[in-house]
Amino acid sequence: MPTFEFPIEPAAREWLRQFANVVRSFAKTATEAVTNSDSSYKRKLAVADASGLVSEILACPKGTRLDSAALRSRLAKAAPREIQIHLYTAKGHERPPRSCDIVDFAEGMAPSEVEAGFRFFAADKSAVSKGRPGRSLFGRGVSDVLLGHKEGELLTYKDGVLTHAKFAFDTKLGKPRVTGTSTASPSKKQLTDAHLKPGENGTCIRFLLSEDCAIPDEGTVIPLLTRFYMLRLINSDPNVSVRVFRYRAGGKVYDDVLDYDFPVGDVIGRFSSEMAVPTELTKIAFSPLQVDGAVCRADVEALLKGRESRDNRENGLLLVDENDAVLDLTFLPDFEGAPYLTKVFGVVRLSGIRPVLEHYLNVGKESPLTTTRDGFEPRHEFTQFLFAQLRKHLEPTYRKEGERQKKSDTQKLSAGATQRLNDAMRQLNKYLNELLGSGTDGDNGEGETKGNYPFNSLATHDAGSRALYESHIVWQRPTHGYLPPVKGIFPHI
Repeated sequence: MPTFEFPIEPAAREWLRQFANVVRSFAKTATEAVTNSDSSYKRKLAVADASGLVSEILACPKGTRLDSAALRSRLAKAAPREIQIHLYTAKGHERPPRSCDIVDFAEGMAPSEVEAGFRFFAADKSAVSKGRPGRSLFGRGVSDVLLGHKEGELLTYKDGVLTHAKFAFDTKLGKPRVTGTSTASPSKKQLTDAHLKPGENGTCIRFLLSEDCAIPDEGTVIPLLTRFYMLRLINSDPNVSVRVFRYRAGGKVYDDVLDYDFPVGDVIGRFSSEMAVPTELTKIAFSPLQVDGAVCRADVEALLKGRESRDNRENGLLLVDENDAVLDLTFLPDFEGAPYLTKVFGVVRLSGIRPVLEHYLNVGKESPLTTTRDGFEPRHEFTQFLFAQLRKHLEPTYRKEGERQKKSDTQKLSAGATQRLNDAMRQLNKYLNELLGSGTDGDNGEGETKGNYPFNSLATHDAGSRALYESHIVWQRPTHGYLPPVKGIFPHI
């Protein structure tokens, strides 16, 4: 009996779907490479994954002022780390327009490490990262960038050897392929062409931005990268300098450093508790999560940008783990878009959640955290459990903020509308006196109309006088007929 065997390969279009969400966003594209560089620096220098800012924020008691700039000044000083983003948007700089290079001077990679890091797409890379993956969870961040965009290249220098790897789709096989070379003792020009430095390990991730990826306008690219939620904790680390070089027309080069501070505001909610992970969801036992949160209200005139601004969002709660890995930016689904939360922001730290997320990945189940870098998947059973537990802590603060906003809006309405209503009432009184013949004394010059309708001030009307006023008008109608519409009596009430 004839037998046969063959592997099942994903179609090329399925590979392309893997990268679609990342390559459409410049902020997400930059984040993948920048966070990878940040983690590499921390391994090289043996510094903690978390900078300490989240702990400083969570230590602020309810009712106190939050000033993250002041908190940052208290963070431990460590060796400075520089990450560079080179964005080419014009000709004349020896790189084609839409080119992007993201560079660090951290560990660098040997040829064997390049193969170990990229041979298996979306594999667990903890061994490659020496047990310290930093913010990486899915094992695919840089692969997404190099394969999702065009002409992806990795130039990495370690211990005197420059490795140059090219990433592309094999049109015959319909799947990704990496080809490369390694050069011992490269020339200075070879290194400087990749923004690397002789005698200093480092890596350059180089690619041509996909047509699906819109390059932010000159005036918006720095604000976008500065406050993009997945980069905030890196940009706020006083030991990290993320420099953005923009290569523009006329040979001009602009250089800016990303520097982020949370809005200055008041801490309006604080909580801390343990959260047991239900085994009926995970099928194996995990240690309880330690959950700590701080909810703040920004002391600003303008509203913070909300979820409708997508990558530019400013409000919401930053959900992080103990390694400063940013997981989501949300108020929880039921509260997204609530008008009374437009100035609210904060941090929730979920210590111990990483093993749970890795478990879902390693057993082949859909992860509660999306690979699209859009945060938690609301329909996932673990996400629903997690958000339900967080809601118990957050809803009381949200409701109080809603009541505060309602009271404030009422006060503003009363102050702003009372004068207009009073003016309209005086006009109505005068008109009724003239129309119904119930008084001829007219206005006394102080805004009071004498006669049978002395209701000039909205503030002085009690319920009884209003009822009498309304009943008197109705009573007069059989004699005088229905009142005709009076144009301009109630302008803009």
